[in-house]
Amino acid sequence: MTIKKITPVGEKIIPMHDGNGNLPNEGKNLVLNSYWYRLEADKDVSFDDPDPDLPGGEEHHAEQ
Repeated sequence: MTIKKITPVGEKIIPMHDGNGNLPNEGKNLVLNSYWYRLEADKDVSFDDPDPDLPGGEEHHAEQ
């Protein structure tokens, strides 16, 4: 299970894969799956190392 900080590119509005709202402009730590890989390939989102200050970041940081 790979967690990355996923951030919309530019001002794009990106729906969350589970249908619960949109990806925040500041990004969110999420588990990578085919939905996010497809959006990254289309240059709609970018992947970065997890941010420990965002939800989900502390779990990944603890695994290291």
